[in-house]
Order: sequence, then structure tokens, then C-alpha cells
Amino acid sequence: MAVFSLICIIIAIVFINYSMYRGLGLPLACIIGTIFIYITSGIDIATGWQNAMDSQIMNMMATYAPLFLFGGILGMFYSESGAATSLGLAVLTPAKKIKNPAGKMIVTFILFYILRTLLSLAGIDGMAIMPTVCALAIAVFKELDIPKRYMSAILQCGGTISMFLPWAPGGANIILPMLLPGFTPSTTWAGRLFFLAIFLFASVFWLTQMIRKDQAKGEGFIMGKMRNIPINESEHRPHWLLTLIPIIVIPILYNAFSMPAWLALAIGTAVAAVMFSRYISIPEGRGRLATIVDKCNNAGVMISVLLTLSYLPGLAITISPAYDLILAGANAIATALPLSLGFGILAVILVVMGNSCTIVLTSLANSIFMPAGLSLTSVSLLMIVGNTVFDTLPNSPFLVAQAELLDSPMPESYPPIFKTTILLTSAMMVLAIILAAVGII
Repeated sequence: MAVFSLICIIIAIVFINYSMYRGLGLPLACIIGTIFIYITSGIDIATGWQNAMDSQIMNMMATYAPLFLFGGILGMFYSESGAATSLGLAVLTPAKKIKNPAGKMIVTFILFYILRTLLSLAGIDGMAIMPTVCALAIAVFKELDIPKRYMSAILQCGGTISMFLPWAPGGANIILPMLLPGFTPSTTWAGRLFFLAIFLFASVFWLTQMIRKDQAKGEGFIMGKMRNIPINESEHRPHWLLTLIPIIVIPILYNAFSMPAWLALAIGTAVAAVMFSRYISIPEGRGRLATIVDKCNNAGVMISVLLTLSYLPGLAITISPAYDLILAGANAIATALPLSLGFGILAVILVVMGNSCTIVLTSLANSIFMPAGLSLTSVSLLMIVGNTVFDTLPNSPFLVAQAELLDSPMPESYPPIFKTTILLTSAMMVLAIILAAVGII
């Protein structure tokens, strides 16, 4: 039964990934996959569902839900008021002074990464801010005459950068403390910044080389069916210095005052609301308060629900007969291979499970690898670096939405994404395993 259950789990994971790539929404894909695991593992659906609802993951969603809710609302204020545009234009300004085309391109890409890092430090939801960031990218790529298929790669690399950030109120800094005893937002901060720097410079260099090679062939920017979103630099919006205030306030409250992430984000959102509300355009016949309330209601409400449902398959796996086989296999790997190598291999392979990977991988870390001697620092860094390897598969909802917004079909835009966020991060994962094996991390 355990072997059959394991085969069916693999089928369910393939189904979830492929169906999302073909357009099925994440909630339905995860629910169907979870029910399939229940049925083929001999688990009563009602019992399995109740087990998921009573689990630690569902309990912690009480913390996660307001985090994503306020992240979405904060993103709305930055996007709708023009604050993100002001910040983006200010960050990108130094690149305009550079005359050398190659140098200008390199600096522009680095500045895009910096912009994405600033937004991540405040916990601003990436989906909420996507239209503004894409509008900035369109203006820059048009000016530099860069083929637009590289646009998704640049934006996605910026997202990968944010995954390495210590101290930011989001991502691994929120989920891992709940699953790995002893993990804090500052855990392995030096290692994370080290790999952040490697990815930043290596990806910029590689992308620049690919782009210049295509430009030498005569390729350039073509708008296509993409909606041109002009950046009006004289538009009435907050000064860029004002846009930094919430970005500074939130990390300070989160780190210096040890405030819960959701509360720090809520206070930062309130600050942004006071500062940016008057810059939001109001439709004729509507009141300002009613308009802002409607926008808040629509911002980020579904994100926490989607996140919750994405963990369901992992919870089903941990109560299936196949889980004993998974534990036995992980134990065999921990015995036969160096701990860092064994855990690193699992960290990469299991990422194809999506968010469910975190459930299974932290369980294996707590029950097998850390008791065997692998340090919390090594486990944390291997999980963080490993999570960047397959997080940009074509089934990523964020990636799909971005490709549609930029009118850049997956077959056209994915090759540079694959090279930078899968091949490059795979090489970084090998380096992380080696450093863990020799005791540096």
C-alpha cells in the first residue's frame, strides 16, 4: 500500500504542476491533488481534511493571513498613489547619466534589483505592485532597445534576490520560525547575503551577455500587443523620499522592536494610508473614502487563502502510508551520504512540490538530519538556496501572470529565466552544499 501511495503522490504532484501550467487555478489544482492523495492512500476524506484544519500550518495561518492582507493593501497604496513609480524613477535615475550602452544596461539591472529589494524589505506583496514594476520595465527596455523577452527574466531575478533577504517580514523569515525551532529572521544572515551577492552579479553579467548577443543580431524592443503604460514624470504623486518612510518604519518595528510581522506591516500600511491616500485618483461621482475602502477590500484578500490551500498536498503526504517510505529513504540518504549533501539533494528535489515542500522538508530536518548533526544554520541556508532552484518553473502563478501582462509567451520569455533562476541557482546550491560539508555554513 505504501508503494502504491507513493506512486500516486508523484502522480498528484505532476498533475498539480501540469494543470496549473495549462491554466487551472492553484486552489482547484491543490484541492483535487489533495483529494486524490487521500483516496489513493486509503485516507477518509473527511478525516484527512479535519487533520489539515487541526494542523500547525492551519493554526499559523491566523498569523499569515493578516500578513498577506496588509502586504496587499500596502502594495495597493504604493501602486495606486504613484508612490512606487516615484521610488522606481528615483532609483533608476543614476543609470540615465551613463553613456556606455553596456554599462548603462548593467547599472539599470542592478538598480531594478535594488528597487525590488526595497519593496521586499517592507513586505509589499509582489502581485499588488506588479503593474507598476512592469510599467517601469517597459519604459527602460524601450529606451535601451532590449528584446522584451528578457523583461520577465529581469523582474523574476529581482524576486529571487528578495528570497535571500534576512530581516524582511516575509517569505522564509515568516514560515520557517514556525517549523524550525530556533530559526529567526537573522539566522544565517551572512550566508544569505553572500549568496544574494553571487546571484546579483552573476545574473546581471549573464543577462547582459545574452542581450548584447541578440542586439548584435539586430534584435530590439518591440511593443507587440503589450499595453504601453506611459510614465508621466510630471504626474502628481508622492516625493520619492516620502515613499521610503513605510519601507524604513516596517523593518525597524519588525527587527529592532521585535514586533510581530503582521503588526509591523499593519502599522506601516496605516502610515502609507495617511501619506498616500490623497494621491489616489478618484472616479467621478465617487467619494475618496468609499473608493479607498473598495480598493482595500480587493487588495490581497485572496492571497492568504491561496497560500493556505497550497500547503494541503504536503499535509496529506505527512499522514499517508507513503510517508514512512519517505522517512526511510531520507534516513538512508542521511546515513549513506554527508548530511549536507543528502539534505541538499532533498531540498532541490522536493521543491517541485511547491509550498508543500516546506512541510515535508522541515519535518525531515527536525526528525532526521538535525538530530544526526546537521546544524540549524546549514539546514536553513540549504532550504533557502534550494527553494530558489525550482521556484520559477513554468507553473508559477506569479510567472504566468507576469508573462500575460508583458505579452511575452512562456516559450519566448522562459529560456533566460531558466538560465538565471534555475541553472545559476542550481550551481549556487552545489556551492552551498560544499560550504555546509566543510563546516563554513
